[in-house]
Amino acid sequence: MSLEQAIEAFEGGDCEGVIETFSDMAEAGNAKAQYFLGRAYDKGRCVDQDQVEALRWYRASANQGYRRAQNAMGGFCSKGIVVSPDAAEAVRWFRLAADQDLAWAQNNLADCYLRGEGVQQDHSEAVRLFRLAADQDFPLAQTMLGSMLAQGLGTPRDYAQALDWWQRAAEHGIAEAYRLLGMAHYAGHGVARNDREAFRWFRLGAEGCSALAQVYLGWMYEDGSGVRRDLVQAYKWLKIGASRLSEGDYPPEVISQSTRDALKSLDALESRMSRRQLAKARRLAASSR
Repeated sequence: MSLEQAIEAFEGGDCEGVIETFSDMAEAGNAKAQYFLGRAYDKGRCVDQDQVEALRWYRASANQGYRRAQNAMGGFCSKGIVVSPDAAEAVRWFRLAADQDLAWAQNNLADCYLRGEGVQQDHSEAVRLFRLAADQDFPLAQTMLGSMLAQGLGTPRDYAQALDWWQRAAEHGIAEAYRLLGMAHYAGHGVARNDREAFRWFRLGAEGCSALAQVYLGWMYEDGSGVRRDLVQAYKWLKIGASRLSEGDYPPEVISQSTRDALKSLDALESRMSRRQLAKARRLAASSR
């Protein structure tokens, strides 16, 4: 089996002969095989998960300049997987891969500049890197670039461009892009205010597990904005969203304020709903988590 055949089988979920091919070629020094062997151990696919072994092969590949392995090394250093967390070392690896035009690494490096992790915070540099990745049709970067344009972080505020990038990310099924499009239509930012359109985007985001979209969808059901008022559905989505907010990559102040507001709405709904409605809403929320 050739390396390309092994990779195709691996990506398709067929494990027969894959690890043997990766191992033989990795031991012989093939950087691409080393990366995929590391990935197999990292994900526990076709082999028992072993992130120590994954790191060994990622490092061997990265040291030969293979960009996907360099990005993986950055991820291990950033998250403290096997090694101690080291933001500066993560930046070093992300930069090596980003300089080879890997969109995922450009996105990761941009996030470091956005947060000031391992490097001095620089919103303009974050925008530049997000744009490089977004131009390669990398949907997470498209979402983030849109957000920075909407907020005017590191770039002049431009809601029209923000909407365009969120639309592109939404075509890839990114739940946060759905949520942001919902917010734009709900608030009338860069587009005419339209509750029906906002509801449509929030529903897509909620079904894609965006916690904030779930909360906003609940409020729209509660108020009857863009949809017929439905207290059962309102309670269901508010309950789900409130329980998941801390799982998302949201700023702490957003989590705390949104959670408080959602819990306040849930308390108000409980006083307005019949026992039958409340029991049904709780069942629906529990079955959807």
